[in-house]
Amino acid sequence: MSSNRFELRMMAVVAALGTTVPFAASAQTVVYNNTTGVSTGMHVSNVEYGDEITLAGSLRTATQFSFNYFSNYDLSGGGVLRIYANDGPLVSGSPAPKEVLYQSAPFDIVKSNVSDPNNAQGSMVTINLSSTGLVVPNKVTWTVSFSSVGGANTAGLLVYGGPTTGTSKEDFWKKTAGTWSLQLLDNNVSANFGAKLTAIPEPSTYALAGVGAIGWLALAGYRRSKK
Repeated sequence: MSSNRFELRMMAVVAALGTTVPFAASAQTVVYNNTTGVSTGMHVSNVEYGDEITLAGSLRTATQFSFNYFSNYDLSGGGVLRIYANDGPLVSGSPAPKEVLYQSAPFDIVKSNVSDPNNAQGSMVTINLSSTGLVVPNKVTWTVSFSSVGGANTAGLLVYGGPTTGTSKEDFWKKTAGTWSLQLLDNNVSANFGAKLTAIPEPSTYALAGVGAIGWLALAGYRRSKK
């Protein structure tokens, strides 16, 4: 085989590998966002509950998850976040949450700012997932559990008008005595709880991009050796 034909074939292979996954995709990308605008309400419960969401795009290695809530009390280690796959038995025609993909360490419940009664400020929890290697499916359910809710203590997820990235189920999941059920908010309000998830490509994506880069370096070396 002539050197020119060899070089052309090598260029074709390297180009295919290098363009399969561009390096620019390594930046964190928002795959779900329902934190913009003004909160339209909140839901208070003393049991685990949360929202089923469908993620946008194709990036699925989770890097950060945040959500908004309101609380009128402080409690160290009083909350837990969980992310589930919806791979359980059907409930009202929808697969229920089952496999726990991620469970956070207990986070502190922080009293929200109500210094201005006409503009109460919710609290936010931000959880770094970049070191977990968590790869999520296209659809997940995220839930929270707030301890010590009841009596004078109120804590609940804030509701927003609807996601700007991704989609959210109109109703929400609630776990009572180990059993999941679908619930509706009062007054036909959609259960779009405030949350945001960012993601990057899966590790295999970087591997392919790396192979492409190595190929281009090898080709450059081959050309230099011919001179």
